[in-house]
This record gives sequence, structure tokens and C-alpha cells, in this order.
Amino acid sequence: MNKRDILLGLLSGVFIGFSIVIMSAVTKTVHPFVYAVISTAFALPLVLLASMFFAGEGLRKIVNARRRDFIGIFIERGLLGGLLLTFGVSFTLAIRSVFMVQLEPAFVFAWSVLLLKEKVRKSKLFLIATLIIGAFLVTTGGANIFGMVLLGDMLIVIALVLLSHSYILSARVMQNANPMKLALGLDLLGLPVFVLLAVAFVPLAGFLISMENLLLILAASLLFNVIGLPLWLYSFKKLKPWVLASSLVVQTLAGAVLSFVWLGQTLTAVQLIGGAIILISVYLIGSRG
Repeated sequence: MNKRDILLGLLSGVFIGFSIVIMSAVTKTVHPFVYAVISTAFALPLVLLASMFFAGEGLRKIVNARRRDFIGIFIERGLLGGLLLTFGVSFTLAIRSVFMVQLEPAFVFAWSVLLLKEKVRKSKLFLIATLIIGAFLVTTGGANIFGMVLLGDMLIVIALVLLSHSYILSARVMQNANPMKLALGLDLLGLPVFVLLAVAFVPLAGFLISMENLLLILAASLLFNVIGLPLWLYSFKKLKPWVLASSLVVQTLAGAVLSFVWLGQTLTAVQLIGGAIILISVYLIGSRG
């Protein structure tokens, strides 16, 4: 891999980080299922159009060749893993949940060792540990977030097991696949599920949202569904799963910067140091992984 390859992973992390901040702000007043329906429906035609300009296997060939992996990605990342993470976040301390999500590279590395025969080296373990320390400083500002284990913590851990395993499945599917068409397939599979969930659990009044929230949802959809997710998928052609997972930790830094610019949240010196640690760690992981 070269510097351009790791840059793709970093860019996907930046766009995903921006979208997460917007989603977090919007879902305080908009039901998550309604958010999912609107963002997915908006992204579908754009992803379909963009998929025509990327080389690689078409959607039908992807599904036929890797049906189990394709469905596994949707279940582990788009449905079950996402739902467990959502509920887990709601049942634990907010700041702790933000940090715990950044443990994903360690989980992906473990799966890579078990399933892809990735070699365990002290240098890799050191870099992952350093990366997690940087993420801790950015997300918490150095505050003590440890204490009694809560139900939400266990749900987040289960979610991370599923989400991290989806990296292995995605790496298999993306060997010859068109990233935009795979993203399109995930959206096509997800939209009817999200519609059913919204109809079943959201009262009619919950579908009435302000124009400001609608525009924010569309912006987040553009950042995540149309740009961030396809970039993440394409990166599997260039990066090992655990290296890609490590590069995505930059989303914490991107999210902190957007929160500072848009929401007026402060950035401390500790967070800036953590951000520098993340960038250096990701660079070293990319160059040596």
C-alpha cells in the first residue's frame, strides 16, 4: 500500500465523522427510523447514478457470487450491529460509548488474526494501543469515564463484534466489486426494512419534521451514503481490514472539528494532542501494516 491508499481510508473517516455529528444532532428531535428512511431514500438515486461511472462487478453478479457475505454485511453492519449499538449508547454514559466505538480496530485485528492469518507483532499491537489512547484523549479530553460495567457497555461490545466481523466480509465482497453498486445494494436492502420499522414504531406525528432537520438529514446522507460508505468500501481494494479500521478512527477528530465549527463546542489542548497521536498512529499503521 502507498500514501494514496491510506488517504482513501482517512477521507472515508472524515466524511463519516462529519455525518455522525449531524446525525447525532438531528436524532435528538427526529426518530432514528425516520432519519434512516429519509437518508436512504435520498441517497438511492444519487448512488445509482454514481455507480455507472465505476468499474467492477454489477450488483446482480455481486449478490449471486457472494450472497451470504452480502447479506452478512447488511445484517452485521446495517441492521443488527447498528441496532445493538444504538440501544447500547442509550443505556450507558454518552462519553463512554463514544470512546468504546473507537475500539473497533482492535476487534477487526482480532478477526484478521483468526480468519485471515494476520501475523501478530508487537509493533502492530503497540500502534493499535497508541491509536486507542489518541481516540480516548479526543473523545474524553482525558476525563475518567471508567466505573461500573453497564448493560449498554455489554451491548456495545456485542455490536463491535458484529461490526468488526463485517470488515472481513466486506474485504471478500470487494475483491472485484463496484463499490457504488455494493452501496446501492445495501441501500436497496435497507430501505424497505427501515420503512417497516418506522411504520411499526413511529407515531404519525413523528414523520413531521422541520425543513432545517430535513436539510441536515440530506447533508448527512450525502456525506455518509453517497461519499463516505462507497469510499470505505473502495478502500478494501487497497487496505487490509484492520488498517482500514484504524484509519477510520480519524472520524473522532473530524467530528470534534465539526462540533467546534458548527456547534460551538470547545477543543482542549488534550484533545488536540490526542488528534496528533491519531494522525501519527494511522500514518505508521498505513506505512507498516
